[in-house]
Amino acid sequence: MKHLILASAVVTAASLMGGVIGGVGIVALVNRLPFHAPDQTLFLLAIFPIFGGGALWGYLLTRIHGLPNRKGASIAGSLSFGFGVIGAANLLGNLERVFVAQHRLPGVPIHVIFTLLFVPATFLVATLGGSAILLGNGHRTNWFRSALMTGLAASLSFLIMDLLLDTLGMRVGAPRAVERFTMLTVAFLSSAVAAFSGGAMLGRFLSRDESMSLQSPKRNMDLPT
Repeated sequence: MKHLILASAVVTAASLMGGVIGGVGIVALVNRLPFHAPDQTLFLLAIFPIFGGGALWGYLLTRIHGLPNRKGASIAGSLSFGFGVIGAANLLGNLERVFVAQHRLPGVPIHVIFTLLFVPATFLVATLGGSAILLGNGHRTNWFRSALMTGLAASLSFLIMDLLLDTLGMRVGAPRAVERFTMLTVAFLSSAVAAFSGGAMLGRFLSRDESMSLQSPKRNMDLPT
């Protein structure tokens, strides 16, 4: 069971963050071209790899845990992660304009606002993804609690990594932070750790349900007739 949990954590972090890297990389390459691409085009170029990473995530989880609905899991992973990222990005953008640009929280440091915004966003994306994978593979019992635990594991890991990097000197909003891409670095590393932890928690629930389904026929055979 432990190797299934570890494998789930690894493929979750690799697939989801790989999709994010792919999207950012494509946009960076397009921006180097001699012509200017509209923002809508850049957005589509960035989001396609993210949807692809979510699809790969759902598919690999079914391979790891021997689940039959691979097509459904791929669709569930793609849509939940893709739309989850879109929704979180829009929400974070709007809240950033309210709290930072419009100074609605005077006296609150930017790195604190960053944490207050990104930790709940991570929870929402992880919970949505966990729900989609569990329901897509027929896990109807306690799926909501399992999805919430997945979201909590991911958001708590994001918070811990964020605080650790801040302690090590990588503070969002600090002097020269923009030049050093501090916010992008902290967000990426914290998200990678969050994906790993969330994937491990989700893999634990998938493994437990799989183990129970394998043991149930044996228990039935042991019953007196």
